[in-house]
Amino acid sequence: MISLRREAEASCPRCSGEIQKITFSGRSACFCPSCQRA
Repeated sequence: MISLRREAEASCPRCSGEIQKITFSGRSACFCPSCQRA
């Protein structure tokens, strides 16, 4: 699940897991690794 607040280390609204921030091709994205798997 993508974080609408776009804050790393915030809590996921779905599972309360920690939101992580990654950089890919010069752009950043925040996501919950428990809810959104690669």
